[in-house]
Amino acid sequence: DLVRGSRLLFLPPHALNKRCSIGCAKKELALHRSLLPLLFTLLLIPPCVVSLEAQSPLSQPTQARWWRGKFADAFKQAELRNVPVLLVIIQDGEEANERVVEGVLSHKSFVALTEQTVPVICSRKDHDTKAQQIDGRTLHVCRKFGHVACSTHRRQEAVMYTTFFAGKQLVTPQVIVVLPDETVIDQVIDVAGPASYAMAVKKAVKKIGGGLSRRDFTKAEVALASAKTALANNQLGPAWKHAEQVVSIGGKSGLAKTGEALKLTIAEAVERKLTSITSAKSEGAVWSSLEMCQQLIKQMKGTSLGAKLKKAERKLKSRKIGRTVAAKMKKQTRLMPRWTKAMAHLDRSDYREGYRALSFVAAKGIGIPIGQRALLRLEDLESDDDLKSILKDLILERHADTLLAKARSLMTKQEREARALLQVLLKKYPSSSAAKRAQRLLND
Repeated sequence: DLVRGSRLLFLPPHALNKRCSIGCAKKELALHRSLLPLLFTLLLIPPCVVSLEAQSPLSQPTQARWWRGKFADAFKQAELRNVPVLLVIIQDGEEANERVVEGVLSHKSFVALTEQTVPVICSRKDHDTKAQQIDGRTLHVCRKFGHVACSTHRRQEAVMYTTFFAGKQLVTPQVIVVLPDETVIDQVIDVAGPASYAMAVKKAVKKIGGGLSRRDFTKAEVALASAKTALANNQLGPAWKHAEQVVSIGGKSGLAKTGEALKLTIAEAVERKLTSITSAKSEGAVWSSLEMCQQLIKQMKGTSLGAKLKKAERKLKSRKIGRTVAAKMKKQTRLMPRWTKAMAHLDRSDYREGYRALSFVAAKGIGIPIGQRALLRLEDLESDDDLKSILKDLILERHADTLLAKARSLMTKQEREARALLQVLLKKYPSSSAAKRAQRLLND
């Protein structure tokens, strides 16, 4: 390095490496010094001047989150987000470079701008390190720039120079705004105010359209992962909602296109479900189809798929078997609170109240799933030797009531069989309340 006044001229390690500072030429130095008052004035311009800088302080990071991956991958990320790449080139030991590091890179407006781009810090020298919390991990990063290791910004500088300045002179400090296809849109050389960098980025945004901020990209990525997981687990409603969130956040980014493709996949899966729903024939298949249909209707309320599902539900209920199943499902819904109460009693070891509630569900839920579940649970309780003495009178009453209900159901068409059942009830459970009602029926 050859010192020229207060500036540095970086001599190349090979013939094509022509890096130098602004002060390489007296004419250029005089020109830039004449602009310094204007530049310092620009530094004082408030963030509200440029819309890109209008972010809530609560959501805005305090320093730039420099790209940590490979140089080429920064452009892939930019393409996915549909945003420009912001190349920040700094060389050590020179006044203008250090002023950019100290006064510009940490300025809240510039930091906000890096959130709307893929920022890449490029610098040739090693610096001291410091510990920094990044995404829940403690990492040792460059003390001067933060967020990345010195090895990273050195590697970025080497690839950046080869890509954009091979055979040319590189003047620092410099910020370059580049499109995802590596088209250079603008270069800001020497110290500048926030408005200068923002205007350069706005040129790129005007060229490619709106994209995703880093935070919105992260949200969209999380939503996309959730959508894929839900789809893999056949949870079509949640998958659709997450995919819609990706599209909503994604704007013109590549993630939005991925979200749209995922919505199409989910729609195809729903169409297959609709075919299954409308072709159901047996009662069990119709019950399952209606349950699935109603669940999906709730999940996809307000969507075009929700309207299709509603239509399929109406079609299924228009058939005789569909109406029968729908009535049973409605009955099961009415019995569900009693079932829940029974389970709560049993959880508290209140077996008598739990048994009573289960008996009610079993008696009212004949021929529907919840009634069968209640019956099986009652049989479990009755087979428990420790509970038999506690539940003895309730067990007697339940079995008597069951016989009475069966006899009544036969009385109209099979009176002889019904009377025989009533006689069995009187003989087997003479002390039950059902026995008194059975006697009255026999006397009529």
